[in-house]
Amino acid sequence: MRVALAQLDARLGDIDANAERAREVIVEATAAGADLVVFPELYLSGYALRGVERETARTAEEVALLVGGSALVGFH
Repeated sequence: MRVALAQLDARLGDIDANAERAREVIVEATAAGADLVVFPELYLSGYALRGVERETARTAEEVALLVGGSALVGFH
């Protein structure tokens, strides 16, 4: 199994922009042979935002399904 670690700066509260960047990284990493892409804790929300848990989880799942790969995106 090849694992890619994505060390990125997240935009605070900008789930759409963070998800788009995650898509780009997943596409690039899977094209390079990664089986799993791991993102920083709370990457999609930017960090500790209340009330976005469901949206963040849904977005993470959509990103992984869209590119046909696997991604590990932490959220709280």
